[in-house]
Amino acid sequence: MIDNGKESIEELIVISNIILSVEEVLESISKREIHSIFREIKQKDRKELDTAVLEALGLNPKEYLPRIYKGITELVKERLELPKMRKKKKSQVVKVAYDQIKEAVIKDIIPNGCKEISRSILYEW
Repeated sequence: MIDNGKESIEELIVISNIILSVEEVLESISKREIHSIFREIKQKDRKELDTAVLEALGLNPKEYLPRIYKGITELVKERLELPKMRKKKKSQVVKVAYDQIKEAVIKDIIPNGCKEISRSILYEW
């Protein structure tokens, strides 16, 4: 059953206004270059779009938008740092492997350690 009451019409008007505002902002954004998330969240039209979407979902943009932006930027930072962390860990593993091989070779070849060479032998060379 369709409710043709005043409340339903008001809800449709609100939804219609939200759709129009989202369409206007989308048109603005579609005409410009999209930037990195760190720069994008500072753009006026991006904030307007995100605000309109949150309002359409019934959420308070002043409360949720800063949290959303912070969460997204943290995720992107972590994602950008991940290859650096992997490379660093890989180089540490290689160094550990090199040190272990070095110690094993020393134990096998010189089990009792190096002997001191007398200075007189060195001077003869």
